[in-house]
Parts: sequence; C-alpha cells; structure tokens
Amino acid sequence: MKYLFGIFICFSCLFKTAEAQKIYSKLGVHAGYMPKFTVQEATDSHVRPLGVRLMVSDYDMAPLEFGVHAYARYGKTARLSYGASLAFLIGEWKAHDFKAGLSLSKIELEDVLLEDVGIIGPQVGDVRFQGLGNEFKPFIEWEWLGTPLASFFVQMSYRIINGEKTVVTEVEEVDSPVFDFPMNELRERDWSFFYSASGFEIGFGVSIHLLRE
Repeated sequence: MKYLFGIFICFSCLFKTAEAQKIYSKLGVHAGYMPKFTVQEATDSHVRPLGVRLMVSDYDMAPLEFGVHAYARYGKTARLSYGASLAFLIGEWKAHDFKAGLSLSKIELEDVLLEDVGIIGPQVGDVRFQGLGNEFKPFIEWEWLGTPLASFFVQMSYRIINGEKTVVTEVEEVDSPVFDFPMNELRERDWSFFYSASGFEIGFGVSIHLLRE
C-alpha cells in the first residue's frame, strides 16, 4: 500500500512539474514477449506481459528519462508488477532516440503447489512466495519520434528477481474429520531468500505525447 501511494505521489509531481517547466511527457502501452520466464520453481513459456507507462524528460536539462509503470499477464509465473525506471539518452539521430536504463519493480509471484490427484492438504515440494518480490530489469530502447502526437519504441531487457519463499519439506498423513480417506498435515517448512535470473524479453509499444515543447 505504501508503494502504491508513492507511485501516486510521483504521478502528481510529474504532472505539476510538466505544467510549470514544459517537460516532455508521454503515456504509452507496452507489450512484451518472453520465450521463457522462470522464478525459482515457477516457470512458464511464451509469456506476453502487457502494461502502461508514463515517461517524462527534459533533455535540455539532462539526458535522462524517468517513468512509472504497471504490467500484468505474466502467465503462470506472476500476477502483476509495478514500479519506476530511469533511462539515459545515449544517442540521437534525426527522429530516433537510443536509450539505456534500469527498471525497478515490485512483482507479485504465483505460488507453485503440487496437484497429485487424491491427495488433500499440503505436499512436499509446495512453494509459497512471501510478499512481493523485487525485480531489476536493465534495458536498451530505440524510439522513433516520427510524428508530433505519438512515437513508437522497441525495448530489449533482462529480468532479475529476488524475494523470500518457503518450501514444504515434511508432511504427516492424518485422518480427515470430514472425508473417509486421510489427508496431509504440514509438519515442516523451510524459508529462504533467493535471486533468480528470470529471462530475456523483447517489447514494443506506442506512446501518446501528452506535452511537448
């Protein structure tokens, strides 16, 4: 909740600053593709995240672009992510901008629960991710500013995710008070802090220019 409040404050500050200093701002839709997205035991293939982002910059002041974003549709591996990014303008050529940057996000990961038919209760190997994970995503981006009202961009990136998880290591079979067959009862669970190299992503999108000098 504190993180969401912080992003809301960022949005408010960005719009107020844009009105005062005529900062260049863009609202974009970003679609991505990951051949494989892996976070520890959670994995999925051909993942297509989709999200929105708000970017602001004033290249006369500094060759930097700041943004906030939110993404969903991570398949079986995660539910959603949200955060901020900072990009450095490394080159310009006519209507083309070339940038390198880093995105920092919070990500809600999907638990990995075994599903053996006929077994009720926890199973050895069940994984639960604790709270929200942290996502670090270095990227490079090309943006074509071919029209006054909109631009098109392509982004290449790699995701690194860390967080906390617990894994069921021991269960006990007990009589069920409801069913005529036994069920599992949790006896032992291991906690660990992890880092996960989660995979490459290629993305593209369109940005609408909200304010431009």
